[in-house]
Amino acid sequence: MMRGWLSVEAFLITVVASLAFAGGGPPATPQRAATVADCDPVCLNELFPLPCEAAPGDAFIELYNPTDGEVDVGGWVVSVSQGSQLPVRYTVPPARTVAPGGFLVLWGSETGLFLPETGATVMLWDASGEEV
Repeated sequence: MMRGWLSVEAFLITVVASLAFAGGGPPATPQRAATVADCDPVCLNELFPLPCEAAPGDAFIELYNPTDGEVDVGGWVVSVSQGSQLPVRYTVPPARTVAPGGFLVLWGSETGLFLPETGATVMLWDASGEEV
C-alpha cells in the first residue's frame, strides 16, 4: 500500500476492499464514498495513517468545512475502530472552530487516535450525538 496522503474516498475504498476480501467476496451492496456535497456542515476530509518520515503519533484526521460560516466543533467526537476492538474516541475540546472553507487537523499525538493502514472505521458525531 502506498504511504502518504489518502483521501476519504481512497481510504473508504481500501476499507471496503479489505472487508470484502476478508469476507470472501465483494459486498452485496456497492459502497459510495463521501463527497463534498455530503458535508453538512463539516466532514472527514483526509485521513493520514502513516506519515512518511514521521512519528506514528503524527498521523492525523482532517475535518473540512465547505460552508460560508464558521462551525464550532467543540464537543464533537471522532472515533476509530478496527475489527472487533472497541472504538477509541476523542472529544474535540470546547470552542474549537473550523473557518469557512477551512480545515481542522486533529493530530494523533493530540487525540490518541491511531489510524491503521487498512481495515479501520472512522466515525464523526456532532455535539448532539448525531452522526455526521
